[in-house]
Amino acid sequence: MASNRLKFRIKGMTCAACVARVERAVAWVPGVEKVNVNLANETMYIQALKEVSVDAVIDAVKKSGYEALYQDDQEKSIKLKVKGMTCAACSARVEKILKKQPGVTEASVNLAEETALIKAGPETDLEKMAEATRKAGYEIEIVKKRFSS
Repeated sequence: MASNRLKFRIKGMTCAACVARVERAVAWVPGVEKVNVNLANETMYIQALKEVSVDAVIDAVKKSGYEALYQDDQEKSIKLKVKGMTCAACSARVEKILKKQPGVTEASVNLAEETALIKAGPETDLEKMAEATRKAGYEIEIVKKRFSS
């Protein structure tokens, strides 16, 4: 049978025991062949049969006490120009807004360069993201978009 590699973002882990708990829970999901969780970058890669249920994997992680977000192959790295920031509090606020957007898995704002770098899935609505930042008093525009491998 053919298998594929799936990537998930895991939130809430704080130690090696957390990693072990997640790995044990996911290993029991039908179709999962191999599980590898990385605490430092909060990711989990699984080798699984094509028929594995992503929802079953997410549910197993949730039952073990953590949050899992599926990251498909269509995740994009997007560089944004951010206008209107004047201080570290501004950049922290913009970063918080970006991280709250659906599909955004990472966000990092650079005050000095007036930029933000995000990683986002296909469900991320850039217009809604722009509107959310506008409501907070900042403007964003896309500088560069590329698909991750």
